[in-house]
Amino acid sequence: MSNLQVLDLSKNELGSEGGKYLATQILKVKKLKELRLAECHITDKGIIEIIKSVDEINCVAVLDLSGNEIGKS
Repeated sequence: MSNLQVLDLSKNELGSEGGKYLATQILKVKKLKELRLAECHITDKGIIEIIKSVDEINCVAVLDLSGNEIGKS
């Protein structure tokens, strides 16, 4: 999984807990270029953790969080 460059989990019901878990796994993928999480029912808490992880690995060029429940924690 460390060579993964594109991850598209759009339209999966991850929710905030799934988003938080995903954030911990993103840290293991040092070559990730695209992360697409549109319409995954992730709220603010999960989104914040994902953004922190994406910022830490510093290689993601495309981050799609559209259609999530931002502002509805």
